[in-house]
Amino acid sequence: MVVVFTNHNDSKEPDIRLVFISVANRDSVHIGKMAEMLGDVGTKMEIMCADSEDVDQSEEEFVKLQSFIRTCDFLFFKFHGDPSFFLKYDRIRKIIDSKNIDTFFDSALDEVNEENRCLFRHTDEDYLLIRLYLDMGGRENYSSMLKWACRNIAGDENVDVPMPAVNRVQGIYRKGSEADIEIEEYIKGFDWSRPTIGVMMHYTSYSKERCTAINDLIEKLTELRCNVIPLYFNSYPNDITGSLGVKRTVEKYFMMNGRVLVNAVVLTTGFSQISLSDPNAVNEGRTIHNFFEDLNVPIIQAPTISRSPVVWADDEVGMTATELSTGVIWPEFDGQIISVPLLFNESLGDGRYKNTSVPDRVDKIADLAKEWAELRMKEPKDSKIAILFHMYPPTNDRLGGAAGLDTFESVCGCLKAMEKEGYAIERVPENGKEILDELLAGLTTDLEWTPENEIEERAADMLGPAEYQKWYEELTEKAKDGIVRSWGQPPGDMMVHDGRIIIPGVMNGNVFVGMQPNRGQHELAEKLYHDPYVVMPHAYLAYYRWLKHVFKANCIIHVGTHGTIEWLPGKGNALSSSCYPDINIDTIPNVYPYIVDDPGEGIQCKRRIDSVLIGHMCPAMTRADGYDDIALLDGKLQEYLNSETTSQDEKVSYLVDEI
Repeated sequence: MVVVFTNHNDSKEPDIRLVFISVANRDSVHIGKMAEMLGDVGTKMEIMCADSEDVDQSEEEFVKLQSFIRTCDFLFFKFHGDPSFFLKYDRIRKIIDSKNIDTFFDSALDEVNEENRCLFRHTDEDYLLIRLYLDMGGRENYSSMLKWACRNIAGDENVDVPMPAVNRVQGIYRKGSEADIEIEEYIKGFDWSRPTIGVMMHYTSYSKERCTAINDLIEKLTELRCNVIPLYFNSYPNDITGSLGVKRTVEKYFMMNGRVLVNAVVLTTGFSQISLSDPNAVNEGRTIHNFFEDLNVPIIQAPTISRSPVVWADDEVGMTATELSTGVIWPEFDGQIISVPLLFNESLGDGRYKNTSVPDRVDKIADLAKEWAELRMKEPKDSKIAILFHMYPPTNDRLGGAAGLDTFESVCGCLKAMEKEGYAIERVPENGKEILDELLAGLTTDLEWTPENEIEERAADMLGPAEYQKWYEELTEKAKDGIVRSWGQPPGDMMVHDGRIIIPGVMNGNVFVGMQPNRGQHELAEKLYHDPYVVMPHAYLAYYRWLKHVFKANCIIHVGTHGTIEWLPGKGNALSSSCYPDINIDTIPNVYPYIVDDPGEGIQCKRRIDSVLIGHMCPAMTRADGYDDIALLDGKLQEYLNSETTSQDEKVSYLVDEI
């Protein structure tokens, strides 16, 4: 929304007309609200405040903005990154250049500021002063910046312009307290037998008091008996404001005397924090250091939705292009685990937005962070690992299928390595065939040739209807309706024997080796693989719930490219509790070895089932050639074709007999 604010509500013409455009921040209205509070300033000002997201989405709002800009006295531009995030920037820039409008650019990127310094007609001292006001932020500094405009643009010498107020731009966040506290003091009461989770939010959320979702997350993590170290920070270092930058903030608060204090981190700020930690590195030919690797813990990205929960809930895609870019794509370059959205922005109708959350998404993020942290803390001998082969279509000849990967030999190698690391494994196979033989000797999702009287004996477990019903009832009504519409009332008739759901697979100490459950009827297997409407059967959900609640898996490894869970119906990104990939994977840490030449499908695993992808190379290719009698036959055929082409009739007759 484009909104005009004033400090004097009278009919008098304004002494000064200002424009403030915020790009990828959604915070312009805070400047306008500050202007309304300057009634004691004699200069009458009008200031139009606009967020780039609103202007890009509405041509009507853009027309209002450009009309106001044509008659304005001064324009403030505040960029989160560079102008490319503002789709209509070029059209605004043409007006600035044609009207020679006095303009100030504030960006995290020095090259953007330097390139546009010429548009600001005032002294270097004034330039530095406004940079300080904007970079330090807060009510006092925004008020002082507007007073500067009254004195220097409107010419009101009766207005005193205060020096910038110095605010803390990084530190430990404590709800209701502005007092600083050092990390040594803060962690004194921690019980280090519990998981310790770091939570990171940007300084702007803290300074603008938009911390509701962060408070909800901290409260949930505390309820889960986790230690929490919540930080606010500025991404890039700045000697003027005192910003350490994200890299040094992480080092100061998450590390101590060479020891990493956290077991997992939830990052609520978008973009590539690694790139922003050293924004001029590329231009100066320096390699940016990945400081997250120094922590060597899972970093979970909790994206932001710039719309309300209600609008998001009805969005089948899940995220707008801007939300996807800032909250998912850029963090993927840093290697983050992509989770579900934490922060939502709900319009208050006057250009302001309140920060809010969705309770079950808060729960998901907190549980996921805790489970990754606990996996990090566990001794190998106490960790329970589920290894799932793909089996689609669900016939025994397709067991272990994966693009470019010998899955059975790969898992054999994993089990041997895990046994050396101390994982509780009872049988270490000599080769991949032993794993295959053991699975086939037990039970798979292909029951066509399995005698009914052997099913219970060969299954890993049989799940009673009451236990499944309990898990089924925990689903949203929308999710339950989808399953019933496709497969009837629970437990359905797929993978069900004597009223109980069959759990195929093999136990091997603390490792369960199984196969991804059946997506649907055998005869419709190929059709159902990517079907966006038909959901999974009851037995599919039962299998993943059994892994979590009965086997108590600390981690699932989906072996190879690719399975079916990431293609189940639901949003494309930023999944809700009614999206079937999210329902099934729940909060179990998920590792997914994936072939490197299929990134398009690999990102579905990252974005829809919280996967950590482990890329593997494509296998080397060579001509298969022939062998034994096949090679001899191939030679005779080649000779026959050559003889026929050259009309060697006698030889052709001879070769026909030979062949």
